[in-house]
Amino acid sequence: MPLLAREGVAIRPVSGVTPSRLALAWRADDTRPLVRSYARAAAEVVAPES
Repeated sequence: MPLLAREGVAIRPVSGVTPSRLALAWRADDTRPLVRSYARAAAEVVAPES
């Protein structure tokens, strides 16, 4: 399940490749709900399980 679905953007799983590293950054003064929600969802996906 993708973190964010957008009309016109296709999400496809990829197998047979090594995992990649990504970084998510945004302006500290950016308070748009979509930006904050995306960052929160990304953090939940990569957070270690307890």
